[in-house]
Amino acid sequence: ANLSAGTKSIKAFGYRVDPGANKVVFEENTSDGITAPAVGGRAIPGYVAGFALVGAHAELSGNRSSRAHAGLFARKLAPDSSIRGNVFECNDIGVDDAATGRYYTQNRLLGNTVATAPVGLMDGTDNVVAAAAGRACSRN
Repeated sequence: ANLSAGTKSIKAFGYRVDPGANKVVFEENTSDGITAPAVGGRAIPGYVAGFALVGAHAELSGNRSSRAHAGLFARKLAPDSSIRGNVFECNDIGVDDAATGRYYTQNRLLGNTVATAPVGLMDGTDNVVAAAAGRACSRN
């Protein structure tokens, strides 16, 4: 977790990749219960993600993210990035990505409050998106 003096400044990540990375590979990792800390007894707004990939060539496979604001936060990934065979479960948002679905294959989104954003990101028969109904997800 990072804390600075400005407003809306707390950001917490299980795993984070910032702009400038030539290639980053995440395989078989687990991120569970990532939360932003509170200051002075109240939560400070900020982004909280199990995995955050920004402006990189990323290969994410066989990973699991649970109980974060977003299981995956991805922006401006390189066109040859690959997000394949991951599980995003019990997050507020399964995957938060402004891109198209070209990076995503064989992923499972289960029990998230919001399956994915924007609509259509996980379209296709090789990704599985299941509603939250019937799943027991404990929240932090």
